[in-house]
Amino acid sequence: MERGGIASNGPGTRLWVADAARNRVFRVRDPLTNPVVDIVLGQTDSNGTLCNQGNGNMPSQTSLCAPGNVTLDPWGNVYVSDDSLEVDGNFRLLEFDANLFPDDWPTALFGIPATRVFGRNGSFTDPYCHLFSYVYNFNLACGPLQPAFTSDGQMVVGMNGYIGSRFPLVYNTPLVSDQPDTYLNDFSSYGGYSAVFDSNNDLYITDLDRARVLVYRQPLASGTPAVSLSPTSLDFGPQGLGRPNTPQNTTLSNTGSKPLSITSIMVTGANRSDFSASDTCPRYPNTLAPGDRCTITVVFSPTGAGMRNAAVTITDNAPDSPQMVPLTGIGVGGKVRFR
Repeated sequence: MERGGIASNGPGTRLWVADAARNRVFRVRDPLTNPVVDIVLGQTDSNGTLCNQGNGNMPSQTSLCAPGNVTLDPWGNVYVSDDSLEVDGNFRLLEFDANLFPDDWPTALFGIPATRVFGRNGSFTDPYCHLFSYVYNFNLACGPLQPAFTSDGQMVVGMNGYIGSRFPLVYNTPLVSDQPDTYLNDFSSYGGYSAVFDSNNDLYITDLDRARVLVYRQPLASGTPAVSLSPTSLDFGPQGLGRPNTPQNTTLSNTGSKPLSITSIMVTGANRSDFSASDTCPRYPNTLAPGDRCTITVVFSPTGAGMRNAAVTITDNAPDSPQMVPLTGIGVGGKVRFR
């Protein structure tokens, strides 16, 4: 086995290993006590060893080709650098959400599809790098090496200097956007062969061309959670008195780089008794991870005629807390007197 990068979870009970020669990444359960391979990425069974599962240079959401590194972010999401030195592989970065991997499973799992791809404009099947720079005359996000993560989930990843950026890319919210936000502009060499942040968010990154390690003292500003709501308001229109209407939903997403801690979600306002809300969102001390979302469902059952107004009010640790979703509806009906 030709081993590439390795990554362990915090307690050391799960070990990830990149096997570039056999075009796979696998997880070892209980590596120090009773090692068992229980997950294999990139292949569909235990006999599979071919690049892109035998489909040449045509990648897919479940395939790998010469993966050189595997790294975990602070929430246990798995990042695979789907290429290796010198110039071999699919030249893309894949992310697999942590919830794809059961902690204990009776049999090995194969061919789990990736959640996100970097450097391909969102396409898992495109064999070519994108994000071309006319300034530097190459595709910036091509040939990712080892990514590194701050404690709040920001990512720095160097590229293969022969085909990609010689400036390591910085992603402030990699679970939200596959586009880099900036670069380590004072670094111009072989992309950063390997990198790691320490507990103080200081970055250590290797310069392969010059045989040295560079240290950046907290190069990235600390991130924050951010709330995005879609839609931003709910209009229920006319509705008979005392008759609940069809529920409407709004989706709450954490588009920031830190976990969102929600204290409360409630209906407020002058006619709050006319609206009721339920949701799938976690409450403190549980959190909504960057890139995750939950749903708020509202029902309108007017108790009076005319325009009715209220709001869903969300209290959390985002800078703009509390956020509000305006609610409107019209109560229709009343008592009828017969002669």
